[in-house]
Amino acid sequence: MKLRLMAVMMLFAAGLFADTTFNVSGTFADGTVLGGTVTIDTTSGTATAANLTLTGPITGTMTVIGSPGGGTGYVDFGVSAASGYPQMSFLVAGDSFKGYTGGAMCGTLAKCNGYVVGGVWATANSTAVQLTSGTLTPAATPPGTPAPPSLWLALLGCLTVLAYAVWARRRSNA
Repeated sequence: MKLRLMAVMMLFAAGLFADTTFNVSGTFADGTVLGGTVTIDTTSGTATAANLTLTGPITGTMTVIGSPGGGTGYVDFGVSAASGYPQMSFLVAGDSFKGYTGGAMCGTLAKCNGYVVGGVWATANSTAVQLTSGTLTPAATPPGTPAPPSLWLALLGCLTVLAYAVWARRRSNA
């Protein structure tokens, strides 16, 4: 019974860390290029971090995550510079970021349910420049990257439970 409880607890703990970093690339109608990364907690379906850079006619770095939203056939969140501008509506096809694995961003070449809804604003008084194309791809883990400490702790916990089980069995047979 105790072993089953420990196994369930370890599976639950492993699911608490579901942040996935995606590489972002895109192009806007005026030639502005989007690049960088965004991190999404694919368990809760929320964006947790962004480091996006705009180069071209519109320039800036966007690191502030806004409120999530969505509509029929798309899900989104806002992202902006610390000063407020530039800012962008960050949209992808689907109903949620839960379980998200990457794909095309909504724009003129990849519409969400027939709508073009992605855009970037350079200033408060500017008109949105539409995203022509963009993608999110899971960032590759570099070779030699050590396992997260939580995995080592889970392994240590498994070994401890196994050692206890062996000890308890030998003690009961003695």
